[in-house]
Amino acid sequence: WGLAFAADAARGRLLTSAKRRPAPPLVQASLLTVDGANAVLEGLLNCDRRAQAADWLEAMRDPAKPDYPRPAASTYNVLIRDHVRRRAHRDRLEDVLTAMTNENLPPDPDTVDALVAHHLTLDDAQAAVTAVQDIFNQHAVRPTPPTFVHLLAGLLAKGDHFEARRAVHVLDQLWPLDRRTNTRAANMLSQHELASLFAAYDADLPVP
Repeated sequence: WGLAFAADAARGRLLTSAKRRPAPPLVQASLLTVDGANAVLEGLLNCDRRAQAADWLEAMRDPAKPDYPRPAASTYNVLIRDHVRRRAHRDRLEDVLTAMTNENLPPDPDTVDALVAHHLTLDDAQAAVTAVQDIFNQHAVRPTPPTFVHLLAGLLAKGDHFEARRAVHVLDQLWPLDRRTNTRAANMLSQHELASLFAAYDADLPVP
């Protein structure tokens, strides 16, 4: 109820009662940042108030409602995380990515992290590796290093050494190895750390 009330208040509606006079709105949508609007959206989804969440998102997307913050990539990341939580069909994810494209909103690292989580929830690590590479090729956006290391370690733990080696080739594309120091940027695994990870699972690291 509290989240529904917050959503109504942010729309500028009044809390009415048959026994008392309407109170002034507590929050105007125009006072919300996109992060605040995203928080309302995520709260409604977490409470399974899907119709209200849809109305809220539609208001954010509607140019005729300038009081609402326009959606950002972070807005659609909320939807992707909701799909992960509900183990939604991958077609629903494609709908979100299409909407982002239509609004000229490129994905950000959180988007890629959420997509990886979605594929891993469906036990499809191969699709996760492919999604990471495709998004990088199209948008030059990478997942966060911990997400990719988690993906790689999961492949090794499952004994899928072929796919793990493919993931290393993607890693080399996204975080090129500095051959002078055998390190990579953005706190990604060094070549020594990568070799140690493979050795822990009795797997052979591909030659860079």
